Amino acid sequence: MIFCPVYANLTIKTRSLIVYLQLINLEMLKHTLFVPKEESGHQLLCLHTSLPSHQLAFYLNKRLNIKLKRDKNDLDARNNTEQYPVFSYCSPKEKSNWRLIGNKVQTSGQFENSESLFETTEQVHYLFNTLNSVDYLLDLDTTHQVSVQDKLQQSPLIQSCYPLPNHLAYIKQQLSF
Repeated sequence: MIFCPVYANLTIKTRSLIVYLQLINLEMLKHTLFVPKEESGHQLLCLHTSLPSHQLAFYLNKRLNIKLKRDKNDLDARNNTEQYPVFSYCSPKEKSNWRLIGNKVQTSGQFENSESLFETTEQVHYLFNTLNSVDYLLDLDTTHQVSVQDKLQQSPLIQSCYPLPNHLAYIKQQLSF
């Protein structure tokens, strides 16, 4: 058997995935996948507050001088049984987009057993179960992130405000709609 290395590089480019195929010899085909890390220019802030979504949107509008408005369609999850509120604002002058997304929703249901003391029950559902202590996610441009975070941390109505931890970066990709 004669060993004859043949080198042929072939690059296939798709939307966000580059596939490199390199033929090393006649018998072996090596595949290398390279997925570039996307830097979107957006940052997610996690907000902890007891305010309802419409009051929080009003407060953010007043405090940050923006105009968040409720989207016509809420974010559906788990086969349309839960709907999470979404508020958005697009500033053409600053070329920035803002979104306020609810992470927690309370639903009430009825017991099947009529002999119980209570007829209804309240359940809390989360858009992201890994963020079960986060009430809202604020999606904004990274140019505004530091100043917005400082303003919200000084607010008496918001208990906590911090950037989304790096190990939960997949949430940012799931929220790209």
